[in-house]
Parts: sequence; C-alpha cells; structure tokens
Amino acid sequence: MPPPELDAMASSTAAKDLIEDSTLSGVSIRETMVKNCVLRYVEIHTSTISTSTLEHCQLFNSTIDNGSAEDTMIHECKFRGLKMKRCKVTISPLGLRRFPPEIRAMIFEYSTPWDASRAKTPKILIALRGDCELYEEAIKTFYKQNWFRFDIDKFLEMESISRKPMGRIYKLRIVCYLRKY
Repeated sequence: MPPPELDAMASSTAAKDLIEDSTLSGVSIRETMVKNCVLRYVEIHTSTISTSTLEHCQLFNSTIDNGSAEDTMIHECKFRGLKMKRCKVTISPLGLRRFPPEIRAMIFEYSTPWDASRAKTPKILIALRGDCELYEEAIKTFYKQNWFRFDIDKFLEMESISRKPMGRIYKLRIVCYLRKY
C-alpha cells in the first residue's frame, strides 16, 4: 500500500492536466502539471513545473521544481533548483503591485498622514523599506501631502539634513519668532 503522501500527490495530479515529455510553443497553460518539457514563448498561470526548460516564457503564481529558465519573466512564483539566465523575477509579498499606480497612490495617501507634533514615521513607510520601488512611491506621496516646519532659529541644524528629502518637500511653513531685546 503506497504512503498517504504519494496517494495525495496522485489524486492532485489526476485532477489536473498533465503535459509530459513535450515541446510547446506559443500557448497559454493554466492549472496544469508540466514535467520534462521544453517550453518556448509560453504564458503559464497557477501551474506546477518540474525538470523542464523554459525559454522566453512568462510564469504567474506557479511552482517550479528543478529545471532551467532563460529570458523568462517569473512573477510571484515559488521555485527550487532552478537555473536562471537573463530572467526577471518579481516577488510581491504585500500584493500592492497588483494594483495600478493610481490606486496605490490613493492607498499611500490615506496611509502616510503625518503628525508633526509626534514626529513618528508612518508604519507603511517602515514596512516598505525593503521594496525600493514601492518605498519610493510611498515616500513621494508622504512628502507631497504633509506639511513640514522650518524654524529660522534652528537654521544651523537644518543644514545637516540631506538635500534629497529637503528637495521633495512640497508644503513648508517657515516659522520666525520675534524676540524682544
């Protein structure tokens, strides 16, 4: 009697189409198990690929076990033992990339308000520091929508601030206190 893991694998394979020992060109594959194949100019969605060669393909939400990929776009896939050459891999753990830039800008607008009296960095900016592109989008919105205060009395302290953030500020309040001598 086979172990339960093999039995479960056999039943999941039976529920999907199986392409084995084949060469495919210019087709779209969805919810399929692909083994020992050469795939060229193929778009693949939510599939399992093992010990195959991928050339000029686009993969979305798939699992790749052992094989090679050349000039292939791999989007939000799990892979192990994959030899890649000139591939572009995108991983979006937060899923923000699924939204168009206009919607992301709205999300960042609502999640980056800043209370200058507390001077705490918004949590979304902290979370996005590991993703350069999304962080850049969020930080632009942060500087564009929030007011910043410049105290003339603390001018020397302001000189130590980097030019990059200073150049991003859209809204600035200049505060000058009149002193009686």
